[in-house]
Amino acid sequence: MSGPGFRSLPRAGGAALASTLLLSLFTAPAAMAEELPVVDDFEAPLVTGASTEAGVPLGFFVATDPKSTTTFERTTTAPEPVPGSADGNHVLKGDFTVDSFGVIIHGFEDADAKQWVSQDWSAYEGLQFQLYGQNTGTNLFIDVIDNTAPGTTTDTAERFSAAFVDNFTGWKTIQLPFTDMARKEIGNGAPNDGFGLTEVHGWAFGTLATSGTQSYYLDDFTLYGVAPERPLTVGFSVADTQVVEGKTASVELKLSKPSAEPVTVDWATTTGTATPERDYTPASGTVTFAPNQTRATIAVETIDDDAYQGERGVVVELSNPVGADMGRPPLTRVLVLDDESHDPSLIDGFEAGAYFWDAGKRATVDTREIPAGDPLEVPGQDAYENVLEASLPTSGNTAVRREFPAAQDWSSSAGLEFLYYGQGTGKKVSVGIENDAAQVGYADPATWELAWADEFDTPAGTAPNPDIWTPEIGDGTIIGKPGWGNDELQYYTDSTDNVATDGEGNLVITTRETDPETAQQCYYGPCLYTSARLVTQDKAEFQYGRIESRAQVPSGSGLWPAVWALGSDINRNPWPASGEIDIMENVGRNPNTVFGTIHGPGYSGGQSFGGTYDFDVPVADDFHTFAVEWAPGEITWTVDGIEFHDAAPADVDPNQWVFEHPFFLIMNTAVGGNFGGTVGENTTFPQTLKVDYVRVYQPATRPVTFTSTFRDDVAGWRTVNLPFSSFLNEDGATLDLTDVRAISLSAQTKRGESVLVDDLRLACSSTMEVTTDADSGPGSLRSALGAVCADGTVTFAEDLAGATILSGSELTLGKDVTIDASAAPGVAVSGQDARRALVVNTGVTATVTGLTLRDGYGFDLAGGVLNNGHLTLDHVVVADNTVTTGAVEFWKGGAGIYNGDGATLVLRDSTVRDNSVTGGAGGGVYGFFNSTVTIERSTISGNSANDVGGGIRSLGNTTIVNSTISGNTSTGWHGGGVFHTDGEMTISASTVTGNTAPGGTAGGLFLGSFGAPNGSASLQGSIVSGNSGDECIVFYGGAFAMESLGANVLGDATCGAAASTDVVVDDALLGPLADNGGPTLTHALLPGSPALDAGDASGPDTDQRGVARPQGAGPDAGSFELEVA
Repeated sequence: MSGPGFRSLPRAGGAALASTLLLSLFTAPAAMAEELPVVDDFEAPLVTGASTEAGVPLGFFVATDPKSTTTFERTTTAPEPVPGSADGNHVLKGDFTVDSFGVIIHGFEDADAKQWVSQDWSAYEGLQFQLYGQNTGTNLFIDVIDNTAPGTTTDTAERFSAAFVDNFTGWKTIQLPFTDMARKEIGNGAPNDGFGLTEVHGWAFGTLATSGTQSYYLDDFTLYGVAPERPLTVGFSVADTQVVEGKTASVELKLSKPSAEPVTVDWATTTGTATPERDYTPASGTVTFAPNQTRATIAVETIDDDAYQGERGVVVELSNPVGADMGRPPLTRVLVLDDESHDPSLIDGFEAGAYFWDAGKRATVDTREIPAGDPLEVPGQDAYENVLEASLPTSGNTAVRREFPAAQDWSSSAGLEFLYYGQGTGKKVSVGIENDAAQVGYADPATWELAWADEFDTPAGTAPNPDIWTPEIGDGTIIGKPGWGNDELQYYTDSTDNVATDGEGNLVITTRETDPETAQQCYYGPCLYTSARLVTQDKAEFQYGRIESRAQVPSGSGLWPAVWALGSDINRNPWPASGEIDIMENVGRNPNTVFGTIHGPGYSGGQSFGGTYDFDVPVADDFHTFAVEWAPGEITWTVDGIEFHDAAPADVDPNQWVFEHPFFLIMNTAVGGNFGGTVGENTTFPQTLKVDYVRVYQPATRPVTFTSTFRDDVAGWRTVNLPFSSFLNEDGATLDLTDVRAISLSAQTKRGESVLVDDLRLACSSTMEVTTDADSGPGSLRSALGAVCADGTVTFAEDLAGATILSGSELTLGKDVTIDASAAPGVAVSGQDARRALVVNTGVTATVTGLTLRDGYGFDLAGGVLNNGHLTLDHVVVADNTVTTGAVEFWKGGAGIYNGDGATLVLRDSTVRDNSVTGGAGGGVYGFFNSTVTIERSTISGNSANDVGGGIRSLGNTTIVNSTISGNTSTGWHGGGVFHTDGEMTISASTVTGNTAPGGTAGGLFLGSFGAPNGSASLQGSIVSGNSGDECIVFYGGAFAMESLGANVLGDATCGAAASTDVVVDDALLGPLADNGGPTLTHALLPGSPALDAGDASGPDTDQRGVARPQGAGPDAGSFELEVA
């Protein structure tokens, strides 16, 4: 047995133990003939309170949800001795008081308890241990902590879990074959590459719930048996493949091991949120693996368009393997990434349908798809264009209206703009905007009125109303989370076998067992259960009010019914940042309890903020009325009129409260999963969730309509522009553009004619000036960004110099724009330590000049700036921003700037200072995979991270020229200044000094690779000196290429093979970081500095400050050129 920490347990350790080994079931290898490998026997003191430099806990520790407590100790006082044990035998005692989860973990440590190490368990059949049972019926589990994601120093390990029940009394040997363990998703970036068992990092013992406090005793964790021969299987290599629309996705398949014979498997694109022939080309085929070939690829073509639709996916599924068994995963997602960005000025582009629009009882309203070349072709359209179509069965006034879920602020715009298909009649067409004259507010829920409902009063067997509900399909692969992110077991369908009305006023979601011979494929193999999940996304959404449902939940351990809501912006603001409100959850393992919960950034999953209500009888015995009363700054939960939980922003401080925007509704029944728990032996199927109604109550409104008109004097498509000043009220009321509640359009049509509208948006201006430091309203930066056209420019009035804009929500750039604050020096945007200062959406090209972005906060990533597009920061200061995380993981950090996958960042004449990450990397700048970062004439200083890369963490391509990296700190591991892996890094004419990292590590630069042959770095004409510990570490975990191009001044010889023109010195003689002229701080060269005239003659023509090079016989090394008097 390889790996530290193994001992042996004599087989003669007791008849009771030996009798449980079932030796007749396997033939032991020679090394096991007399002994079993011991993982833990608790005879040595437990290692506690230790962790790696990257923050991974080592030894024994616990993890729980906020409402639970779990403790442990090593003891000799078990209720009775372990059979066959010696006197004084030690066991592990755990005390559990658990609401959602509680677990004791052993992360394998080295002898010094400083490194997280692994053990090779691949030769063995399973894990066994002694457990003292108390016959409580509690569901328990064991997790095996398997391999980590390549190149990571944090806990990205996979969990594989087996569940069992405390249904016995006294000591018992529990044997858990590895083949019976299922992958558990915990959202830590684990690789999902199979249960290899060659790099086991630990184990965990826990439960999802206890009745009161329960104590368990454990002993003698050992490995047993011989691993069965690994079967030959075929499956996908990954569960998700991303591709930009218009490109071809290459999806990899793999065999589990080489085969001497050919292997074939069929494949096909199936279901998804992507539309066939619009977003991708449907495809299918057969893949043949030649003998000894273990990898193959298939191609899925995607289709480009010019409309923003967000990410869309299609599932690709394998079937009919010949020569191998079906492996895992048998299905994968191709995720089509939109190359357009969300446009906040677009009110409706009708790509998601016309479900938000109402045409009254006589008219019909829908979207119409127009192909290119059609007589109705929209000018400049793609191959297909969706437009709004409304019509009457006879001649008359055709009117359509859209009511918004909350008041819209259109004050930043000058008017409305849309495309209208005219008949050339010369008649007036009316457009209306509505305010609310009532302005009652949400203070008194007793006054709220019914605003929306679905009563399900349709004949038995009727599917849910498709104008309200969309059935989600599959096992979660379609959202990139097989098992729906919780290791659930069900496959959701749109069949009336799983969801239909019963003719008695109820919608019934029926959960059924499947026939494995005919079942759909799930991520784990043939699906065991089918159920239904309905959403109102893009059809009905709500902001505030009483959301109420009367329902009867199913019964049985392992069932997980819920009525809940997700933020409508989830497609561009992923969970949990978009928010989740769980109106009602019940899990069959806690039959008497209902849960009410919110999830947001920093309080999601097992760390969510929730409450419970306990009935004296099972919840499933009868119908109950579940509700939330949701008002600005507060959410209250009730069941049968009894209030049992409430939440407010103070409850989630310092995390962000994300419940002041629209949400859509969801109803479903899940099976199993991390919260649902194990399906009980006594759980029978089918099971039903019966929903009597879903209703929404809100304050009464009193609409006041303002109307503008235009004449239908053009046949065909035309652009209509209506300034807001043209909207008038017949009673003389004044239009309040901060309180727009609805919009409408009406036109006289003949029989057979339709009203056609497209691209309804707020009108824009090519330039806008910011005239106030208010966060919103006329003259504000937020207003200007909404009103400026794509490719437009926002400027600042001179009298805003030194002003600070206190941002109440993230400033998000959804279109190409230039923000030029150079006329107002020192003007700043503050996130108020609660939100990011700036977000750049995917596909957006933006330039920001002369602005300070400070006091931002991000959970997990991006405190100051989150860039997913193409961003240039010129003469910008990014300062005093923070990131906190739930746990250290390789992708988290970037307190100053986070440059996302595929993004481009140019930092020019700018400063990134005093930003900090707790629980991640890249205190100043984080460049993710496939990103490009260019730092020119800029200073990165005073930033910190408690993982790696205090100044910069780079996973992509980074160029640093004429810049200063100074005074940054990493408290986790190497790279106080820079931690670079995987991509290409070029450092030239720059100064890296005064950066610190823990003892025994490199304070200056970490340059290396952990995995495949990739990554490179070059250093030229630069100073790397005066950093803590070693100046550099060049880590060749892969085939990393490090090259010195010469003319460097180095504090030691650790920065790779030196060039002939490099010099190693004890002291580079640098002055302090100071204002030496120019827009950024620099380190001046002191008299006699070895950097004088030592730089690269082919380097830049000026230094960081703009001083011409050279001033002496040659250019100086580093970012500062000493001027000659």
